[in-house]
Amino acid sequence: MQPMEHFMTLRKIRLLQTNKIRRGLVTLIFTICILGISGLLTQAKDRFFVITWGENSADWNRTLGLTGLRFGCSDAPASCTREANRLASSQNVSQLFVATLLNPSRIVSDAQAYSGLSLTSKVLYEVGFDDFVGQSQKTKLDGRALSSLVSDVARQLKSQNYNLKFGITLYADELTNGELERLALDNDARQTVDFIHLYLHYRKQNNPFQTYVEHAEQLFPNAKIIAGSYAYDRREYLPCSPGNSARCSDGDEREMFNKTLQEQLDLARAGAINGIEFYPGLFGREDSWKQWDNPRFCRQEERKECLQTTQSMRQTVKKLLGAIQ
Repeated sequence: MQPMEHFMTLRKIRLLQTNKIRRGLVTLIFTICILGISGLLTQAKDRFFVITWGENSADWNRTLGLTGLRFGCSDAPASCTREANRLASSQNVSQLFVATLLNPSRIVSDAQAYSGLSLTSKVLYEVGFDDFVGQSQKTKLDGRALSSLVSDVARQLKSQNYNLKFGITLYADELTNGELERLALDNDARQTVDFIHLYLHYRKQNNPFQTYVEHAEQLFPNAKIIAGSYAYDRREYLPCSPGNSARCSDGDEREMFNKTLQEQLDLARAGAINGIEFYPGLFGREDSWKQWDNPRFCRQEERKECLQTTQSMRQTVKKLLGAIQ
């Protein structure tokens, strides 16, 4: 073989080897990207919260894949923290969301106390306000004073534990009917909110749930959204749709609940919201709910029907959650 032919042969071999290495690298990078995307999608599914407002049976907690519990407490922070620890132990969860009263005379000092208590009671995950608009209206504070109070509460909650979250409950219609706007919260106050528990007052809505999520995120740019789901028969509690006094039929009540829940779970799986919260809890113990004795929630002559509708909704929860677990 002539020197030039030998040189050309070696060059072809090196080119073939180089191309093979390049193809291998491309394949490896492509595989890593696919695995990475798959991992992100899996994480989006696995990490979203499943919360109930109140306790449930042990079997239902496993069915739900329960990650946290929310409860109302108007006592002193030390007492509410003891209750949080009890609930964490009895329900085998590690994240407790405390809904307290927006009482201007004590809430700032209470927030500071919760911050300190959360250092030793690790189950304290969030402290905040249920029915934020309603509670704010009762304070009679103007926008400037309310904004200052909200900012002070958030600041004190994080004064000793920056990881303690601040959350509020909003209802979708409050985003559009002017009630939230009339509070006149300033930008600084709205930026302090870590979580919004976003509920639909009415079964029938004019817009998809995602529309309200996007609206809430615009107003509270640092907040993550937890979708609220009323997993009980609300036909007596509120009309079927805003601006209409008619009750939902039993069929509409179930159908609209199913439709909204599916949309919320789809958003959670996609990572567009951070979880779902069911009110009330008592999964597996539906007949023990004290509100069944309140005619505002259910007519006494319809109690059996209210309970059956509620239990049917919970079977839908089981079915839809089971499809993604």
